Amino acid sequence: ACNYDPAAETDNGACDFSCYGCTDPESCNYNADATLDDGSCTGPGESITISVTTDIYPGETTWTLTDDSGATIATGGPYSTAGITEEQTVCVAEGCYTFSIADSFGDGIFEPGGYVLTVNDTLVASGGDFGDVETVAFCTDNLNFGCTDPTACNYDPGAGIDNGTCDFSCV
Repeated sequence: ACNYDPAAETDNGACDFSCYGCTDPESCNYNADATLDDGSCTGPGESITISVTTDIYPGETTWTLTDDSGATIATGGPYSTAGITEEQTVCVAEGCYTFSIADSFGDGIFEPGGYVLTVNDTLVASGGDFGDVETVAFCTDNLNFGCTDPTACNYDPGAGIDNGTCDFSCV
């Protein structure tokens, strides 16, 4: 334990293991707070973090992260505790992914709950007022926001994440 006391004769249940983690700064799951390496380093890659703060109905919320072939990379929920933040970080290869968050009742996540999706500490999406489901497609090599539909009047070829601003009034 991080707070190991060699003089202690009885375990009081206060052992702290928070100092363990990946201590290799080159690994995508590097933990700057870790002082003891636990062997969890995964090596280079892209770090995708999904953070969900539950509302008063945590069992309604689930999410999935899939790659561009449709393979499931990670999932979360349904949750069992209201008003807590659950965070999961996944190391992936550079590529394109789809994040979907769903609410089985169809009313999203009530405030102050919600979700945050980041790639290498760059905000990709966040929210909570999404009804049944919200889906975000993104590529880790292009985190620029704009209109990604080539048939739109304001198509942005430099955009990698659609921000919902596509205008089709010129068609």
